[in-house]
Amino acid sequence: MRDGSPEGKTASAEALAILAEDHDGGKESIAAAGGIEALVVLMRDGSPEGKAEAADALRQLANLDGLKESIAAAGGIEALVALVGNGSLEGKRAAADTLGHLADDHDKRKASIKEAGGIEALEALVRDGSPEGKVRAAAALRSLKSV
Repeated sequence: MRDGSPEGKTASAEALAILAEDHDGGKESIAAAGGIEALVVLMRDGSPEGKAEAADALRQLANLDGLKESIAAAGGIEALVALVGNGSLEGKRAAADTLGHLADDHDKRKASIKEAGGIEALEALVRDGSPEGKVRAAAALRSLKSV
């Protein structure tokens, strides 16, 4: 995923999301192979479609509690907040959803999301986003409400 065309990187991120779906062993294998870091880079530097697929793959990985901190440590929070603010409609939705998963029951990650400008970005998405983006942003804000 580090090399290749934008379309190839997007397809790779989509494949990782599928592999991670409902399979904890797949999630752990993706993380062990450097997949989290590669997805964060794609979220920063990829095409709009690639960024959205990377955020969706990270959402799948964030369903496993042990990987949430790895996502944060790889710079995932900052990249997700940036995507909520400046991504495609699908990218914003996926990033908001992932931030909600990362915030669940963890004060340090909640504070990191807040420090990265996540509250403001999510509030803007609630006001101006797609219907699905608004729902995901509102859910993420609920997860962050104790910040």
